[in-house]
Amino acid sequence: MSFSPVCRPIQAAEDPIRTALQPLVDDPQKLISHFNLAWMAWNGRAEQVLNVEILRVHYKPFSRARMVMSVELRPLEQAGIAQKALLYLQFYPDLDTAQQRQVSYRQKVALPSLGPPSFVLNEQSAIGYTLPNGPRLRRLAMLTSPASFLSFLVKKELTAYAQDDGYKNLEILRYVPRKRALLYLRPKDPQLRPAYLKHFSPDDYPIARTLHKKIERISEKGKFRFNLPRVLAQGGLRRIIMLEELPGTRFTNLFQNPPAAACWQVGDALSSLHHSKAKSKVVWTPLKEWTWLSYACEEMALAVPELKPRFSRIRHLLASQLVEVENYKRRPIHANLFGDQILIDNKDVGIVDWDDLSKGDPCFDLGRLIAHYLYVVHCVNDRPLQDDGFIRNLLDGYNANTKRKADIKRLTWHVACALPMRAKISALRMLPPDWVGQIDRACQLAEHVLDHGIPYRNDDGS
Repeated sequence: MSFSPVCRPIQAAEDPIRTALQPLVDDPQKLISHFNLAWMAWNGRAEQVLNVEILRVHYKPFSRARMVMSVELRPLEQAGIAQKALLYLQFYPDLDTAQQRQVSYRQKVALPSLGPPSFVLNEQSAIGYTLPNGPRLRRLAMLTSPASFLSFLVKKELTAYAQDDGYKNLEILRYVPRKRALLYLRPKDPQLRPAYLKHFSPDDYPIARTLHKKIERISEKGKFRFNLPRVLAQGGLRRIIMLEELPGTRFTNLFQNPPAAACWQVGDALSSLHHSKAKSKVVWTPLKEWTWLSYACEEMALAVPELKPRFSRIRHLLASQLVEVENYKRRPIHANLFGDQILIDNKDVGIVDWDDLSKGDPCFDLGRLIAHYLYVVHCVNDRPLQDDGFIRNLLDGYNANTKRKADIKRLTWHVACALPMRAKISALRMLPPDWVGQIDRACQLAEHVLDHGIPYRNDDGS
């Protein structure tokens, strides 16, 4: 079965937020002049910002946009070393809203930083924060301060990390405003394993801590055929979970030419999770998944009105099959699975990011992973859809050690549901150059899967 989407030029809706955001995504260096004006107003020094690297973009049509970036700052002394600061920008539809937010924010105590704690970019109707001054994650300052982080390492008896100078240079890999931050500790001693530190909001930390403890207890009993990142320490004051880095290559990096053995191993690993006794109070259902898809389709239709009929057809087809796909036994599921969460290390598989552990349909995990693969290979890279062995090898591994084989009908439903969701996450949110085309191709592919099934053949050719 082969399929190639038919794409035509499609115009995005005129949105003041995207109008301000898109040129900066395409050319981040345009931000330098705006930032320098803010730095000049703050400390009287001109041309402080030398370079800008965008780390994350999160665009919501006609509502707001967020941008997290790393900036390189001119050294204070002529022979000094350039410093780096992390900035977070929030874009609004109008300047008044951004200015009102700054008035409210300035009533709070500002933490030490390398730039102005908050500032407004008038032309973009945006308010900016120099981290760790972002809302609800201000305890990030306890991690970015070497003395405070060292105190944590000593208290948790992580002596080897405390004695290694790597703790002085924690790198912030990801910052999700108001929710969480991900930091990376790279020791200078090559014998010491790197570590990740997850910093959570006050609401999310207790939930994440409980889930990590549950999944780790199951792993210790040897019930999983995959590796988990070892929890090195937890800290309620700083709201962090410190995890040892797993070795390996991200599964996403193998998508262009997926090794049969790796696909089989991943399938087998997921089967061991789904048939384990891992427990979670969170329930994930097809109806909840369809509801999330509906929100995503409404958002994408705002941004690309021409695709609204296609979104409506996908939602209708999926809704008409809801009763059929609700017949399953709830099992433990990862609930946020895609290629970046899976690490391949020779014959070992590692799975990370257990903050959303739930109970639900195992085909939800499989469907999200397959949808991510199809999106990367056939929507981003625009390759014709065909049975290239990925799904077959994944399912062969999944079905090898269990009598409960993956149900292809339910799996097809979850794949079709996950494809537009992946387009929202990877295209609409991040606005890559071909974002409209990627959404269009993902929706055409979802329709094709609903009409003709996933590109997969059983051993008997069916």
